[in-house]
Amino acid sequence: KKIKSFIQTISNSSHVIAVSNYTKSKAELISGFNQIETIPNFVNTKNFFILDKNESRKKYGFNKSDKILLTLSRLVRRKGHEVVIRAISLLVKKIPQIKYVIAGSGEKKYEEDLKRLVSDLKLDKNVFFLGYIDEEKKNDLYNACDIYIMNSHKTNQKGDSEGFGITLLESNACGKPIIGTNSGGIPDAIKHRVNGLLIEPNQPSKTAEAIFELFNDKELYNQLSNNGLKMIKENFSINKIGRKYMKMISNHYNNY
Repeated sequence: KKIKSFIQTISNSSHVIAVSNYTKSKAELISGFNQIETIPNFVNTKNFFILDKNESRKKYGFNKSDKILLTLSRLVRRKGHEVVIRAISLLVKKIPQIKYVIAGSGEKKYEEDLKRLVSDLKLDKNVFFLGYIDEEKKNDLYNACDIYIMNSHKTNQKGDSEGFGITLLESNACGKPIIGTNSGGIPDAIKHRVNGLLIEPNQPSKTAEAIFELFNDKELYNQLSNNGLKMIKENFSINKIGRKYMKMISNHYNNY
């Protein structure tokens, strides 16, 4: 029933836009419509920008010496928080000051499962659940972390997958290197070893290796941080994305 409505909506549209090449390919496969254009989401750099890290940490009660990983998303199983938690358990002896901050609310059952896993792995001093975060507080949270990570699975039981991953780029705009999985639309946001690291989903050991590398290779960390800022400015600013929409709309009316 949903597919029928989806195809009908696409066929009745003057233009169809997808936020990632992955979403575009899936939509084309379902609908048979092959004139879909990819225009990614933009990052509003008026809302997301670099602040003093230690000042931002004070607002959340974090220490200057903490090594902080952040995931800011809905608490749903396909986001793969449990994979990062298992990776933390492999790193805690090497990096005792490591902290994994999970921000967001969602499925209560999943949240309970995550907290049980944290307890079982004896990571209560390393993993923190902040719950829902207001929009105006997100910039401080991005700035408080060292690395942003989202270990999304390829799909969940319903076939849902990551369409794009805007939080990855919002953290880039705050100067943070990012780690994400080679799934869904995430590769549209992360260029491997350019603005972040791409890893395969559901692999705690590979996730741990990527985290360890970024914490121990200052040159790579700074390179990814600088490249991320550059990518936001050149490819994902509201002006760049806005111009793509304006061009599409102008071409549409010029063709009448």
